[in-house]
Amino acid sequence: ESLPQPTMDSLVMEREERPTLSETKPQVSVPMEAEFVEKPTLVIRALAQHHGNYILAEDDQRLYLIDQHAAMERIQYEKIKKQFEHRTMMSMPLLFPITLSNQHQIVAQWDVYLPLFQQLGLEFELFGQDRLILREIPEWLVDVDAENFLYSLIDLLLENKEVSISEMLKDKIATMACHRSIRFNDKLNLVQMEQLIKDLFACENPYNCPHGRPTVVLLEAKSLLKEFGR
Repeated sequence: ESLPQPTMDSLVMEREERPTLSETKPQVSVPMEAEFVEKPTLVIRALAQHHGNYILAEDDQRLYLIDQHAAMERIQYEKIKKQFEHRTMMSMPLLFPITLSNQHQIVAQWDVYLPLFQQLGLEFELFGQDRLILREIPEWLVDVDAENFLYSLIDLLLENKEVSISEMLKDKIATMACHRSIRFNDKLNLVQMEQLIKDLFACENPYNCPHGRPTVVLLEAKSLLKEFGR
């Protein structure tokens, strides 16, 4: 008995129903900080680097695609933050001291504001009745506009607004961490990739950079099996 021959209509229908490569989407997940109560307990192994931008790694349950710049930002951010919290950050003498004029209100209440400045690692010298001369700055101010930061800080103080040192420093430390981090197109060998992965997952929050961008995209093993029809 001869088999029925496919008609043109059935061939068109079959072609339309069959998903093309561009239509299939692997099930990936971008972890958010709130989703991870615990960090991965399995050993994560570096496999390769993609175009000098992303690190491909694996454990026994999933694949990891790691943004190397965002990951390094997170590592540097937490390192600098701990240095500040434990007062182990160095002060840097300024080649050209910064003079802030017309600060008679600050000078008049110097005993009130001095402890805050000291807590921030700012070394001021009083000059006359209304000038402050900054001769040393903490390391976290090196990569930002120190003068604008100081004027913004003083404006907050004079407006009697509550000054949160931790919030004030968060953005500055994030900027410093960004400047210290490896960049896109920086080539890494396997040893360097393994160290970056180890340092990243030792962080309090390894899943986001200081600016909130994800550092890791996950591809679960079960999703891979599904994509390949297994």
